[in-house]
Amino acid sequence: MKLDKEHLFFSACLLVVIFFTFPAALCSSSQGHINVIQIQDTINPGVEDFLRYSIDRSVEDGAEFLIILLDTPGGLMTSMRGMAQAILNSEIPIVVYVYPSGAQAASAGVFITASADIAAMAPGTNIGAAHPVTGGGKRFAFFHE
Repeated sequence: MKLDKEHLFFSACLLVVIFFTFPAALCSSSQGHINVIQIQDTINPGVEDFLRYSIDRSVEDGAEFLIILLDTPGGLMTSMRGMAQAILNSEIPIVVYVYPSGAQAASAGVFITASADIAAMAPGTNIGAAHPVTGGGKRFAFFHE
């Protein structure tokens, strides 16, 4: 079959239209998106503020949910409680993913992970050691012997 100039021109125009409109439809702002943040630090007031800001921003920009990539040895109880409350009261679902391999969610990180709508862990990560300690790292004594 012999193609004439008219068929070639029509085919080329059709390809250009498909090439430029199909990717635009895939990137349409009407489709949902997710936000991802990383917390790789001790739990402290600055990290609490960052989490609250991230949740607020995710709600404002219409994110479907927020993923928190978590790697923490723990931290302050007051900051942990504020972070857990922010997660529990969030208008969007929160996912806590202990990541990357070798990461931990220890101490305060346990409660932050447990407060999420979905908690997940990468292979080779760990969670635990959720007991109160003093500022010097010693166990907090509930009962005096």
